[in-house]
Amino acid sequence: MSGVVPAKIAASFTMAELAVLTVIARQCQRAGVCTLHIDAIAALAGCSRTSVQNTLRQARLVGLILVKERRRPGQPSLTNVVTVISREWIAWLKLGGFKRLSPTNNHFHSRGESARIVPRRDSYRPYVRPGGSRGGLFG
Repeated sequence: MSGVVPAKIAASFTMAELAVLTVIARQCQRAGVCTLHIDAIAALAGCSRTSVQNTLRQARLVGLILVKERRRPGQPSLTNVVTVISREWIAWLKLGGFKRLSPTNNHFHSRGESARIVPRRDSYRPYVRPGGSRGGLFG
């Protein structure tokens, strides 16, 4: 098993819980901590809000993460700050780092061909069109 969660850790979680842990791990790779709302984590992981809450509770009990609650008396609470504290998981995340893309770095090469990322007007996901000889995102 390969991914953002090491196999030893992943063996004790379900697929929905692994999806939640993957979202949290990616956020921790990017920013050091995960400050997403529970609903946002659920949407990115493709599971329910309850699955996210159960996963956070179970991972905290196992000692994988630290969850800092930011309650404010008389006001809505701020989002929780989730930090990965498992040494094995931190080492795994450092090994499997990702490449940050700048806005101008939108070409990729596959089998000798180049491609261009073209935004769609009717959809959130961009379309990748082969043969991007012209530079830029829109031209």
